[in-house]
Amino acid sequence: MRCYGKKKTSTRPNTISLIVSRLEDILNKIIPIFKENSLLTKKSLDFYYFSKVGYLMKNKEYLTEKGYDEILFIKTLKNKEKY
Repeated sequence: MRCYGKKKTSTRPNTISLIVSRLEDILNKIIPIFKENSLLTKKSLDFYYFSKVGYLMKNKEYLTEKGYDEILFIKTLKNKEKY
């Protein structure tokens, strides 16, 4: 799989972070991997929101008031989980 991103060494042992910023790579490479290999923890909900925002961006729905509000709502949900 060729993907444009940056590899970053983590402070945790045996861990590498991959930073992917191209929407095309996120939609066509990253999201399909996690759809095929579903997450079994709370992270599955994070993935659902991540995918939802990705597809809103792909379809340019974030440019509409409804799409923008949906992304803000997801952001609000994610921020509430931190506290």
